[in-house]
Amino acid sequence: DYNVTKVQLEDYLSDDVIDVIKSKITGLPTEVRMLAVLMSFIPNNATMSTMRSLLKGEGVSGTKVEKLVSVAIKNGIILHLSETDKYAFAHDKIREASFDIIPKGKPRDELLVRISNALVDLAKADKAYSDWAFFVATDHLNSVLPELVPRMDLAR
Repeated sequence: DYNVTKVQLEDYLSDDVIDVIKSKITGLPTEVRMLAVLMSFIPNNATMSTMRSLLKGEGVSGTKVEKLVSVAIKNGIILHLSETDKYAFAHDKIREASFDIIPKGKPRDELLVRISNALVDLAKADKAYSDWAFFVATDHLNSVLPELVPRMDLAR
């Protein structure tokens, strides 16, 4: 006799869906997987410039980013929002699964430092991104282990 509440069922299904999506993402080429992971740490939508900056910090050339985005779109990971010329996850669960690929702790903190550095570089290169990029970078840096970013460096 099964007596499962609706909340228990939703939690179980939610975790199961995340696992399925995670396995799909981890089956993608490494650089496409990295694109999904990096985008998951950016609130809302991302422009092509933002994705280029983030992937540049991971050693991916700017010319290759459009190809990676195309693969992610073909695999249903992200969508192109033509009205704003931005890119977004096709579903919140895909964002959540991408975010969960990097485990909490030092690996995630190191990634957040790299993302923050890329966002600061983007803000310096293009003033249109400065407020948003500095805000997101500061938020990420405030969440990492203190030994990765000494607080005096963060203040500067």
